[in-house]
Amino acid sequence: MHDLHNTANTRTEIETVISNRARALALDIVHRIRPVCAHMPDTELLELATQMAQVELSYFEQAVVPTIPRRRPARA
Repeated sequence: MHDLHNTANTRTEIETVISNRARALALDIVHRIRPVCAHMPDTELLELATQMAQVELSYFEQAVVPTIPRRRPARA
């Protein structure tokens, strides 16, 4: 029972970190695309940037999935 509680806490912490990363990336994107999207209201631009950040992070997380190195056979 104690292990389940720790697992739930760890999952929540990881989700918080990811959402903080998405927010930080979204703000960075907003600052970069604001001159091009000057006609857009701030709320719509932030929503667009947040969606872009989530897509970028999802691709980044797929790219950095660690692979387990294979063992080489022993040479005789």
